[in-house]
Amino acid sequence: MRLSVVIPTFNSRRFIAEAIHSVLGQCHLASLGVELDVLVVDNGSTDNTVELVDTLFGGQVRLMTARDHQGAFHPRNVGMAAAEGEWVALLDADDLWAPDKLYRQVIASAQQPELELLFCGGVEFSDPKAAFPCRQDPQPFLSPSALLMRRT
Repeated sequence: MRLSVVIPTFNSRRFIAEAIHSVLGQCHLASLGVELDVLVVDNGSTDNTVELVDTLFGGQVRLMTARDHQGAFHPRNVGMAAAEGEWVALLDADDLWAPDKLYRQVIASAQQPELELLFCGGVEFSDPKAAFPCRQDPQPFLSPSALLMRRT
């Protein structure tokens, strides 16, 4: 099974490498026969985000360009249109995934094949640390970064 990950980015140089590492570091996917298709869709960055992604991740990700800064939904839609996977996951460039996030969601989708959308829990964090109050315990996380959905 092929699973596409769409990461929209705009001036995300500070965060993008760690976000991509959290995708490429997903554990146990090979044991499920899952191949990742990672798309980073830049939305008009001016801070060398594109050059950084190309230098650090070259052939590991597909780097795409959306029209100049049109908000987060536009690059997500560009990436989803280019996605080749049966499933699509979204990750904001300043978010991180737990190492088993996709594994758990793929297992859940196999156990309940009628599901079209799956969300997961999440833990808030701030950058810089403690810049705003965050809950320390996992919570239901209705965020694009928590979503796995059928491409159809």
